[in-house]
Amino acid sequence: MSLASELGEAEADTIMELLPTVEWSEIATKHDLELVRVDVKSELIAFRVETGDRFSRIESRMAGFESRMAGFEERMAGFEARMAAFEERLNSLIPKLIITTISVSTAMAGLIFAAVKLGGA
Repeated sequence: MSLASELGEAEADTIMELLPTVEWSEIATKHDLELVRVDVKSELIAFRVETGDRFSRIESRMAGFESRMAGFEERMAGFEARMAAFEERLNSLIPKLIITTISVSTAMAGLIFAAVKLGGA
C-alpha cells in the first residue's frame, strides 16, 4: 500500500512536497521537546534561586547601609546640638567681650593721657 495508490499521484506529490526538506533525524519529536522543556525549566529554577540569593544579599547590604545612615544621622544630631550650645555660649560671651574691650581701651587711653601729662610736665 503506497500513498500514491491511496490518494492518487497528484495528491501524493503535493503531500511529499510539503514534507520538510531535512533529514528525519533533524525533526524534533514530542520526546525531544519534552527534554528541552525540562532543561529550560531546570535552568529557570536555577536562575530564580540565584536571583533570589542576589536580591537577599542586596537587601542585606541595604539594611547595613540604612543602619550606618541611622548612626550617621544620630552623630549629626549630636554635632548640631554641640554647635547650637557653642553658638549660645559664644553669643553670651559677646557682651562680656565688648565690655572688656571698652574697659581695656579706656584704661589704655588713661595711661596714654597720663604718660603725656607726665612727659610734658
